[in-house]
Amino acid sequence: ETPILADFVKTLGARAEEDMSVNDRPGRPDDIAPVVCFLLSDMTHWFRGANLMLDGGMSSHIYQNMHQF
Repeated sequence: ETPILADFVKTLGARAEEDMSVNDRPGRPDDIAPVVCFLLSDMTHWFRGANLMLDGGMSSHIYQNMHQF
């Protein structure tokens, strides 16, 4: 959790965070670390030009439920 998350919840309310959560909790550094390690490894020598969404599915969840927000 970061200060911006607390500010977000304070501004929009706890329901906003719950509605956008797919995993029932905010992301943590240990959720992101394996992907960063992979990207820094030699296994990505052919990995180019891709965008990785590391949001636990939140962006697709928001899109699906936009009319309810």
